[in-house]
Amino acid sequence: MTEVRSVQREPEREQRIFTFKATQLVWLLFGILETLIALRIGLKLIATNPDSLIVAMIYGFTTLFLFPL
Repeated sequence: MTEVRSVQREPEREQRIFTFKATQLVWLLFGILETLIALRIGLKLIATNPDSLIVAMIYGFTTLFLFPL
């Protein structure tokens, strides 16, 4: 029994892989940002102490993105 393999070069394959990985990274970053903004809204709704370190970090980071709004 013999196995025959044919090898074909796809010149655009590396570009497509890079584009796919870059797209995944962008979606991940926007997902994290969206989660932080939702967390900020939730923290505001339950009236957490804004002087708390974690809450202050979330507010500080998301303020940058919510400033134009």
